[in-house]
Amino acid sequence: MKNARILIILLIFISIISIIIIRPIDNLDEIWNYNTARAISEGLVPYKDISMITTPLLPMITAIFLKLIANEVIITRILGAIMWTGILYTTYKIFKLLLKEENISLIFTALIGSLCRNIYYFDYNVAVLLITIIILYQELKDISNTQKDSLKKNFMIRNFSRNCNMYKTECRINSFNYCCNI
Repeated sequence: MKNARILIILLIFISIISIIIIRPIDNLDEIWNYNTARAISEGLVPYKDISMITTPLLPMITAIFLKLIANEVIITRILGAIMWTGILYTTYKIFKLLLKEENISLIFTALIGSLCRNIYYFDYNVAVLLITIIILYQELKDISNTQKDSLKKNFMIRNFSRNCNMYKTECRINSFNYCCNI
């Protein structure tokens, strides 16, 4: 069981990285995200030294990897492949939980993966999608369990879902406007 899980994760990662590696650098979001993380890794301060539209959490995390490993675009592409692997594997787990059939779940996951192949980039939207899908899987798993709810786990899920909008400034502004209009 554990070997099958590792094999699925490796197959997803290898297929995603093979698509990302050969793609030319032509997406402005990818260049912008890399340059923002590179600037932070060189010691510049977000909002003070760097003009930013999004919140700086994802570029700060990326800057750590750029500083520790190498200051190259390939690092952000590998991080993007890791995030997309997490998205597709969690999608597979959701399908498996809902459909109770492994082969159909793999087919649906492959279809979703092939539909998303043009957007395999490292982006803050991908980070929000990854967190959201993980929360959805955890909630679906909790619904299917007949055990008593874990207060600690539910507290963590609520915090992840609340902090998910910290990746994008627009979401924070819209949430603020919505709360003020009530």
